[in-house]
Amino acid sequence: MATSISSCDITLKILIVGDPSIGKSSLIWRMSENIFPTLEQANINMANSVKSKAIQFGRKQILLKFLDTAGQERFRTISRSFYSTTDIIILSYDQSNQSSFDHLTQWYTEVQRYAKKDCYIALASTKKESTQQVVNPSTAQNFANEKGISFIETSAASGEGVDELVQLVVKGAGEKLYSEENWTKLRVKANENPNSKGTRGGTQSEPRKTGFCQIL
Repeated sequence: MATSISSCDITLKILIVGDPSIGKSSLIWRMSENIFPTLEQANINMANSVKSKAIQFGRKQILLKFLDTAGQERFRTISRSFYSTTDIIILSYDQSNQSSFDHLTQWYTEVQRYAKKDCYIALASTKKESTQQVVNPSTAQNFANEKGISFIETSAASGEGVDELVQLVVKGAGEKLYSEENWTKLRVKANENPNSKGTRGGTQSEPRKTGFCQIL
């Protein structure tokens, strides 16, 4: 049975920031729905909607709300309201796009300026599956080490690294915001939708019964 939104005990808001056209929306789709979206889906303006996912944590439910910037990053800026209400910020770059990595310093500076003090920050690459990679993962790891944040390589196309990213940021934010809980027990189950892995759009005609929920 799908998890009811009303039954969720903890809510965490997640914002992915970075240059335009690096796969942020595709990563949101993979994290929340476990599909690699069609081009039409990936370009949907989500300004008036929030994609969500509920996960089990002991006897409690955690509701993850993924916020979409609706293209604001094209102006190299994001509304302060996004930062001020977000619990988790994922800095992102495209492994096949050097400039998207070079701009991370600017994005990190903006996050530091406007985000909540207890916001959890992580770094994630996109398009790990690309054969045209120009950014060495060790370079990204060095960036993360300098900023004191964690780094994970991901692929929205194949799903690689996505569950690990969700596990990392939820546990990290949980330890900051809900320290009374034992977060060592958190286990984000691997996505189980073989028909969607590596394909655009997945299989949306049949709803999956894996504890996912969505707000539109």
